[in-house]
Amino acid sequence: MDLAQNKLTEITFQLIVDSAPGSIVLVNGEGLIAYVNRQCENLFGYSAQELIGKPVEELIPERFRQGHGALRTAYARAPTLRSMGIGRELFALRKDGTEFPVEIGLNPLVLVDGIWILATIIDITERKQAEARFRKVVESAPSAMILVNQNGLITLVNQQAVTLFGYAESEILGQPVEILLPDELRGHHGALRDSFFANPQTRYMGSGRDLLARRKDGTVFPVEVGLNPIQTEGGVVALASVVDITARRVQEELRAKKEAAEAAYKAKGELLAIASHDLKNPLAAIAGLAEILLEMKKGEPTASQQDLEFLQNIYDASNHMSEVVKGILESEGIEQLGLAFDEKGVDLSALGTELVRYSQSMAKRKRIRLVGDIQPDIVVRGDATRLREALDNYVSNAIKYSPPDKTVEVTLATVADGAQVEFGVRDQGPGLSDDDKAKLFGKFRKLSAKPTGGESSTGLGLSIVKTIIELHQGTVGCDSRLGEGAYFWARLPRN
Repeated sequence: MDLAQNKLTEITFQLIVDSAPGSIVLVNGEGLIAYVNRQCENLFGYSAQELIGKPVEELIPERFRQGHGALRTAYARAPTLRSMGIGRELFALRKDGTEFPVEIGLNPLVLVDGIWILATIIDITERKQAEARFRKVVESAPSAMILVNQNGLITLVNQQAVTLFGYAESEILGQPVEILLPDELRGHHGALRDSFFANPQTRYMGSGRDLLARRKDGTVFPVEVGLNPIQTEGGVVALASVVDITARRVQEELRAKKEAAEAAYKAKGELLAIASHDLKNPLAAIAGLAEILLEMKKGEPTASQQDLEFLQNIYDASNHMSEVVKGILESEGIEQLGLAFDEKGVDLSALGTELVRYSQSMAKRKRIRLVGDIQPDIVVRGDATRLREALDNYVSNAIKYSPPDKTVEVTLATVADGAQVEFGVRDQGPGLSDDDKAKLFGKFRKLSAKPTGGESSTGLGLSIVKTIIELHQGTVGCDSRLGEGAYFWARLPRN
């Protein structure tokens, strides 16, 4: 009866093992193969007769055999149901000498003659190939890719992620994903991660809110993150695509500033239109009426000196304000509308000669000697009217700030490199301090020096000169020392 029962048990065991979908090997306490199923024969290329009675190390690559006996002995001392191969590489060896990756499940069987081991062997070649393909896709992605398991540990990164975060691959694998977050965001990230795995779906993060990441060196930067759930044999994992949007944020800030500047520029233009209508015309009317009243009062024998002074002050002040408004309108109009260049060019030599001749009467009234040294046949591209306006400002300023019995020299010559020409005006006035030179060519910048004939100054003339010359692709400047006069120059590209 016992023999029949044992035979039945053996037959039942064989039927169960042979019908199993995986390869099964039964190993006795001495490490010898006692039984293999058909799937095992197919997997390794051996027949059952070739394997039974052989050491189990026959199925292991030779480089692993030496230490395998000790591992088997250690397992026999503490036999438990165990899965092997997860998290590390295990290889098996076929009869034809080919190796292949495997996962192994160990199940101890307690028999009368000791502990036997029932090993289930799974060929994971296809899985490894799929993983390799997946890694290749991830590695070739243009953005940083990070694979995170449900425990929040990083299991895979591509080179883009290594470069972006500054960690070596060995430093980041196996670490919590929170290592890539700023300190203040780490505390509640676990709950967010759990929420994603509870309802895994493709998700785009960062739109409409600020997401921040942290590099190894501690620097924090803005990111956008795309999350994709991926189903694996070990469960759902999250593949995160991380994009550094620092450059985009800078562009957005620049665009916002540009739009704000354009709006302010438009508002300034509208204000100028109002100023042109509401200030310029009334000021001209006030100046005109003041001039008429002044002339009428001068013809009255009984007119008081105080009345004459009041009317003169009204006339002078309104004239000055008219000049200020005119200067503002001219300066802003040039900046907003620019210049239309005359393609035929401007004869700068003729213009310079005309300026010297035109300004002689103004110079004689102040007993100033005005001379010109104009090189002939110099032509530049530009607007003749605007260039005359700019260069006339230099000449009139020199006369305005020069004391009587001095000389003002106007020059025009080709610069040494031949590519530029220089228009210059040298005076023998008080010169400029360092503080004055720092304020030159700015709007409403009045200098410490005062006009010698009581003339008014709006503080806009030199800023208009600078604007006009720069719109002609030129440059302006001044060479001066306090007490030694000044030399104002403008350089323009020669036609």
